[in-house]
Amino acid sequence: MLAAASTGELAILQVEKHQNQKLLGWTPILVIDVWEHACYLKYQSRRADFVAAVLNRPVNWSNVAARFEAVAGRP
Repeated sequence: MLAAASTGELAILQVEKHQNQKLLGWTPILVIDVWEHACYLKYQSRRADFVAAVLNRPVNWSNVAARFEAVAGRP
């Protein structure tokens, strides 16, 4: 998960349970699910290959940027 703090700091965080994504001080701005149900059938244990495949597809970076700007208070 790429997360942002209100200070504008970015961090890559690992979250095991999606229902527990409430991380004090951090807001998710881009999430890639690499748990078995999401990628295991095609990629098995090759999670890096799965992430590369996701990022090689169209990502709505304008939306990710808008989320970051909303968290960091930047226009």
